[in-house]
Amino acid sequence: MKKYYLTLTILILLAGFSCKRNNKLEAELEDIMFEFIEESVAPGMGLGYFSEKTGTILLAVGKADVENNIPIEIGSNYPIQSTTKMFMSILTLQLIEEDKLELESTIDEWIDYVPNNSKITIRHLLTHTSGLNYYLNNSEFIDEYFSGRENKYTRNDLIRAGLEVSHDKEIGNWEYSNTNYLILANIIETITQQSIFKALEQRIFRPAEMNHTYFKPGITGDTTSIIKCYRFGESIDLEKWNYLANTGGGIVSTIKDMLKFAHWIMDNNYHLLMAAESELTNRSDSGAYGLGIEIGNEMYCIPMMGHSGGNPGLIHFFSFSKETGEIIVYYLNEGRAGKPFGKFMKDLDEILQRYR
Repeated sequence: MKKYYLTLTILILLAGFSCKRNNKLEAELEDIMFEFIEESVAPGMGLGYFSEKTGTILLAVGKADVENNIPIEIGSNYPIQSTTKMFMSILTLQLIEEDKLELESTIDEWIDYVPNNSKITIRHLLTHTSGLNYYLNNSEFIDEYFSGRENKYTRNDLIRAGLEVSHDKEIGNWEYSNTNYLILANIIETITQQSIFKALEQRIFRPAEMNHTYFKPGITGDTTSIIKCYRFGESIDLEKWNYLANTGGGIVSTIKDMLKFAHWIMDNNYHLLMAAESELTNRSDSGAYGLGIEIGNEMYCIPMMGHSGGNPGLIHFFSFSKETGEIIVYYLNEGRAGKPFGKFMKDLDEILQRYR
């Protein structure tokens, strides 16, 4: 009996120590978050962290809506923007596993309106090496797009806007372009005979138990409350930016759901498939770009992979480590973090290093 009580006492003390350790880490993280949003003049920020030692930490500080004085909460929905590309990559990898296409398949099997379609492969689309221009570079179309009050454009209109702009990039050269992922979406819909909205829901959101995540361009009359995004203190038209991103960035999620996504990716080894041949697509800035995933992020002391995202009023970082199992996700609803951003990443890494 004494041995039982001694064991129980030790367990209680260990539990108490663990709680204190997590509470201390949470306090330190919250402090640098408040400091960061003050220095970067951002209304608010959300952050999620996981490691085996600390467990899951979810934090939110500041405002989701300045005008209506609504705070950002852990469960606040926000646009993950270009992190959507990881989801599109996984859909593609699933179809490859089902023998419905191959990385080296040329897109002329499904697409007849793209120049060089007999030379551009699925791999080229996933790695931004197709040579196709980004439709944001079509200034005439973008001016027209934002001048209208309604989203009267289709995904194909966005693709055509990209194809209308000529440039000298050759197939095989890396250049970031959402046009690739919109074309990829058309191919996926042709193969699966269902909308991207349904494919994402059935193949990723449900299996990963992402109950508060959805593809916004696939919903008519969306009434979900989403954080407001700001640029120089002015809120941007999130509806238009989200639709413009389409399958290159149209998913809306929460911090908690994105942590679930990272766990699901690693549990199913999708990160290994996406990163397998990243050395073929080295970028000119730092690291490399795999199949819809950024590799070798040098912002932290441990090797990270994932995908950033953003629009003129939002910055989002989603990253995890295949070596340690750590997950780091955070966003702020202001699109110009500037110099304080580097300091925040340094402070964040220094804090996490002490708890690893």
